[in-house]
Amino acid sequence: MRYHVRYALLIVALLTFIAGYCVFWFAMARTVKADLGAWIAARNAAGYRVSTAGYKVTGFPSTLVLTIDRLQIAKPAAGWTWSVPKLLVFAEPWNLRHVIVDFGKTQRFTLGVGALHQSFDVTAKDAKASALIGDNLKIAALDSILTGAEISMAGGAVLDIGEAQAHGRRNDGQSPGRPAGSVEIALFAKNVTLPAGSGGLLGRGVKNFALEATVPPPLPTGFQDLAAWRQDGGTLKINHFDLDWGELKISGSGTVALDQDMRPEAAFVTEVGGFDQAIDALVAAGELQPINGVRAKIVLGLLAKPGKNGERELRVPLTAENGRLYAGPVALASLPSLAALTSPSGAPAAVSVAPSPKTPSP
Repeated sequence: MRYHVRYALLIVALLTFIAGYCVFWFAMARTVKADLGAWIAARNAAGYRVSTAGYKVTGFPSTLVLTIDRLQIAKPAAGWTWSVPKLLVFAEPWNLRHVIVDFGKTQRFTLGVGALHQSFDVTAKDAKASALIGDNLKIAALDSILTGAEISMAGGAVLDIGEAQAHGRRNDGQSPGRPAGSVEIALFAKNVTLPAGSGGLLGRGVKNFALEATVPPPLPTGFQDLAAWRQDGGTLKINHFDLDWGELKISGSGTVALDQDMRPEAAFVTEVGGFDQAIDALVAAGELQPINGVRAKIVLGLLAKPGKNGERELRVPLTAENGRLYAGPVALASLPSLAALTSPSGAPAAVSVAPSPKTPSP
């Protein structure tokens, strides 16, 4: 008799647990839908334009799966739009603060304002992200990966990316170099093929790119925020970058800001390796006479010093000022102003006439 009573109590306990879990799961599903609706309303009230063709939560009795059809997020005043045919968001019922996002195979970005806008169609074998949701449904940390990607642009230009990663973390003032509200970002890409006709003498192949940076508050959300960001003393701190482009290997660190005419203003210290191989490639391509290639190797070899990995490296200061990019005292290129992108109509904004570029001291 006691055996039957214990058996009955066990069944009752199990049924109670199942019933409780069902109530809990569907309550979490309703919470997810309510939070998404509240987030959309808040974004639209803040000047964004968020729209969907509908959304639903499935996955009972395990992982919550939020499916959003034809999601589009835009900020017209800032000049960007992002859209995806279907977005899948996965979360465990007991931890809605950590979500996994599947972007699907295709996405579209539109950047710029007025006549300066450009659309980018992205197709990828895999595009996913992991996000930690903080207070007020803001993203506290984000890690994303893109593999086997092809980015199509106007005019038929195509950029191929073997793999790319983006990571971001909001800082809470844990150190003077990481003030509250700033964001740490890290970008990685490998096996990149630039569009046909680009790349210049270095070629179209970028083997590896890595960048770690700190963006101070207030964070710009689009081109039109850049003027205010500059006036507030906005400076992008590049903690470190590495670039393997063609035969050259470049690494360094520095800062980037905008001058009063909305042109890049930067100061970097870089180490350049692989210049012997780069010179050989220029000679083989007929861009440099063999004798000049030998002379260049001799001169650069005298200036180079052993690097961390034992290879010879050149220490080159890169600066941007008065609309020019310099390597040491040598002007390499002119730099455009972003004033047109910060104008609501997309027409060039009024800019002061800058003095003639001066060669900075090395």
